Amino acid sequence: MARRIAALVVALFLLAAPSAFAGGPTSVILVDPGSGKTASLYTGDMNYQKLLEALGDANPDPKAPTLHGGPGSSAVNITWLIHDVQVWRIDHVFLGEDGGPWIETYQSYDGQIMFDQRGAIHRPVDPQVTQSLVAALLDKPKTAVTPIAAAAPVVPPVTAPVATGLQWGSLLVGLAVGALLVVGFTTVRRQLRRN
Repeated sequence: MARRIAALVVALFLLAAPSAFAGGPTSVILVDPGSGKTASLYTGDMNYQKLLEALGDANPDPKAPTLHGGPGSSAVNITWLIHDVQVWRIDHVFLGEDGGPWIETYQSYDGQIMFDQRGAIHRPVDPQVTQSLVAALLDKPKTAVTPIAAAAPVVPPVTAPVATGLQWGSLLVGLAVGALLVVGFTTVRRQLRRN
């Protein structure tokens, strides 16, 4: 009897085991309000990392023009998501500006990004790859744009944030599994004492 109960507890534990919760970015959405075109990439797509690396870090350029993305601007909006739902970074890419492309970037590792927030304006690490990749993803005309297959300089990878805060799903599954283990252990212990 004790063996059957132990086997039941183990089976319940295995069935209730949660899937792993990844702690980082998963997807990106590109929107060109001027044309109404959109595109998206998932973290496993090679263009996901290529785009992130081409845009680079948000280090403000003192020579940058005054730009601000959002409604009414000419920028392509690139929104980066954690777990496909929480925004951690937004890039407004101005492809047609003099000396561009220019990027306005703001990011928040806790998801606190405001609608009218202003970001750091900077040049991309690789302007040609940025133009080519954004154009290709949104299926824009590629006049005077370097093809994606062109050799690009190696750039260091951009580190992405790890999700922070309490993960309620993991906590609830952990509590349920813990309760099952306590009940199973108590039942097995009683059976062993009776025998």
